[in-house]
Amino acid sequence: MYNMQILCTLKEVKSFLGVYPSDILPRSVTRLGTVIINADPHTVKFSDWLAVHLRPKSSSAYYFHSYGILPLVPAIQAFIKRTCIAWDHNRRQLQNLTGNNCGKYCCVFVLYMDRGFTPKHFVGLFDGAQADRRIDRAFASEFGSLSRGIGRGNSAPAFYKRLVLYVVTIFSAILAAYIEVVIDFEYLKGRQNEIVVKIISVASRNLTDSFRFKSHYNMATHGSDENGLNWDDGHINYHELFTVVSEAVAGFAHLYSYGVTKCKFLAELLGRPVRNLQDFNRPKPATFNHKRWCSLPCHKFHNINCATKTRIPSMIG
Repeated sequence: MYNMQILCTLKEVKSFLGVYPSDILPRSVTRLGTVIINADPHTVKFSDWLAVHLRPKSSSAYYFHSYGILPLVPAIQAFIKRTCIAWDHNRRQLQNLTGNNCGKYCCVFVLYMDRGFTPKHFVGLFDGAQADRRIDRAFASEFGSLSRGIGRGNSAPAFYKRLVLYVVTIFSAILAAYIEVVIDFEYLKGRQNEIVVKIISVASRNLTDSFRFKSHYNMATHGSDENGLNWDDGHINYHELFTVVSEAVAGFAHLYSYGVTKCKFLAELLGRPVRNLQDFNRPKPATFNHKRWCSLPCHKFHNINCATKTRIPSMIG
């Protein structure tokens, strides 16, 4: 199956969390659901499909592979490790070694998880010598036959192949625009002279987001003449800093910020490398005069450093 076939097949399933190649997996998952992953990176023709059912509330997951094998791709192993504490997998081989039904198995697995079946119950339904025939019948019953309008393999109509090529080309162009993101933040110093982030902003070419955080402990109200922020500013709980920022940049391959201090702080927070824009001879953020500002009253003054202004997309253009 093609990735677009899977997306179209499962578009009505509420707990379906998307299709990903193994090298572009989400950084974190915060809601109950199932992702379908291809074992190959996005630069290689898709081959082997698998699924991971995630239960964030219990920090657990279930890895499903129609051959009953453990995850062998390091990127998939890392994805499971960072999204859960405990996980299990099916130990029974369902698919025939000469079969090509791994995509169908994953689609039906996603649907059955959405309906409240347990993974072990699902495996039990399709166990045995006739598993491939059962999955063919189940898929056709739930979604219709792939041969109707969207053929599979070499039997796919030429118009569909052209359509898939067109969509993949467009998707690649969109992905290229979103693959890099700039992060900037403004902060105050805490009791131990540590950085306490007050506002953090992220921007790609076509996407901007800003988040304001409450301080996580009481301290005498103070502010900064440089960025105009006060200790009492913000509305998001500080303990959500990692979750908010990591989710905001999950879909981006390369992260950038300005200055050693900020890059080091973000790299330690996110557990990912953050490149310093100074190394690319970019001008200082304060020199940007962008129309976007955050809503804090103090930032109506143009001599104030504002993270929402300084992380503008042109920093990566």
